[in-house]
Amino acid sequence: MEYLQDPIKNCLKKDTCIFLVLALASKSETQKFGITKTSSFISIPAFYAINSLPLIKADCLKFLLDVRNQIDRHVLLISVPECVRYLSSNNIVVQTYAAHAIERLLLNSSKLVLIVSKNPGLLDQFAQILFPVFTPIFTEDIAEFVPYVLQIIGFILESRSSGSISIADAYRALFQLILTLSFWDRSGNIPALSRLLQTYIEKAGETIVLEKLTTILGVFQHLVSQSKVHDHEGFAILNSLIINLPATYLNNYLKDIFIVIFTRLTKAKIQKLI
Repeated sequence: MEYLQDPIKNCLKKDTCIFLVLALASKSETQKFGITKTSSFISIPAFYAINSLPLIKADCLKFLLDVRNQIDRHVLLISVPECVRYLSSNNIVVQTYAAHAIERLLLNSSKLVLIVSKNPGLLDQFAQILFPVFTPIFTEDIAEFVPYVLQIIGFILESRSSGSISIADAYRALFQLILTLSFWDRSGNIPALSRLLQTYIEKAGETIVLEKLTTILGVFQHLVSQSKVHDHEGFAILNSLIINLPATYLNNYLKDIFIVIFTRLTKAKIQKLI
């Protein structure tokens, strides 16, 4: 109550209260799940309901991390958008705890699907916050982070409904970027790039993908002809095109596609291509 009356003056009291509750309530905990068993004398859901919204401090985010498996799912659904909002905090500690909280809350795939379905605008929030961070990684070619960024973007796209990325400028710009063959020359990038490209084909096959169909087939040819390790990724991209595009769009390319395939088989008849 004192904190609500004067948050600035009494913030230390709130900190003390939160950590006392954690210390007294926790009977068992693990790094993976946080607190797994609590004292019967303290109601974690009730305490969280009073102190969690808005999540204004790093210690509140840490509290959410620790008690996430003691809180009802519908309460977590409310908390996730709050965590996303604090990714853009000016305080690096708050940013870090927010990111860690989101990671742990979304670790369960079934929970993730539920959170996204209940908060359809959440993916747009993620994109708005993350894309400005990701852009320098691509433009400055920070090779160590590129595969991870590609996986995150791929996950965001996979969670969107089909056709929803055709008008998003950020996704369109990224699509142009991942078709650059120099990105495909690095072995570590290829699995994430392939999956991301297949997601674009699935979600926006008849829009931005058609505009670059020749370039995409060039990527297919590059992988199949140049890489014995990742040639199967080229075939996965081709398979995605066949499944998601009307056959009429590929008819003019069939001859060249078969030439690429049979040339590859002639050079090396390995089991995975038979």
